[in-house]
Amino acid sequence: MGKEYFVPEYALHRPAAQCILNDRYYEPDTHELIQKIFKNISDSMIHAGIFYGDMIPSFSESVSGLVYAFEPVLENYILARLCIEKNKLENFLLFNSALSSAQGNIRMDTGVDDGIHHGGASRVGEKGFICTSVRIDNFEYNDLNVIQLDLEGHESEALKGAFSTIVKHRPLIMIEDNDNNCRALLESMDYMHIKTIPGLKIWIPNEKANTLKSILS
Repeated sequence: MGKEYFVPEYALHRPAAQCILNDRYYEPDTHELIQKIFKNISDSMIHAGIFYGDMIPSFSESVSGLVYAFEPVLENYILARLCIEKNKLENFLLFNSALSSAQGNIRMDTGVDDGIHHGGASRVGEKGFICTSVRIDNFEYNDLNVIQLDLEGHESEALKGAFSTIVKHRPLIMIEDNDNNCRALLESMDYMHIKTIPGLKIWIPNEKANTLKSILS
C-alpha cells in the first residue's frame, strides 16, 4: 500500500484498524469500485463517515477531481487530517462536520460516556458531544459523480439534505443503509438499486443504467 495512516489506539481492535495494521484494505470491494468508476473520468465525489481515514489515500489516487470528505468526531478528524498532510494529498477537502438534512447542531454519541469509544461506529444520538451539521446542498461541486455515505443509520437524513445536488448532478450513490431507510426516497428520485457490496448498497439514476451497468458488473 505504501501510505501512512494514523490509527487511534482506542480502535486497535476494530476491523478497519486491524486491516490497515496488516497492510490490507478494509472493505476492499469499495476501493475497487471507486477505482473502476473514476478510471476514465475526472469528476469529484463525496466521502462521509471517514473514521481515521483508512480509505483516504486510495480514494485520492483514484479520483482525479476533488474528494469532499466529512467527519464529525473531532479525534477522528484530526487523525484523518494528519493522513492527508503526511501523504501530501492535494485533492481532499476535509470538513469537521456531520451531514444531515439541516444546518445546525446535533449530538454525536461516540460511546465515551459508557466507557467504550465506538470509533467508526459513532452515530447521531440523544447523548454525546455537540457538533456542527451541514447539508450536502450547502456546497457547490464541479462534476460530482459519486456520493458515498457510511453514517451509521443517518444516511436518509444526509440524502434529504442533498436533494438539489442529486437533481443537478445525478451521481451514483453508495450508502450503508442497513435498515433500508433510504429506498423510498431514492426511488422517488428515479434511482434504482443495482447491487450490494460488503458495507454498501449501490444506487444509480435510471437514465444512466445502460452506461453504469457495464462499469459496475
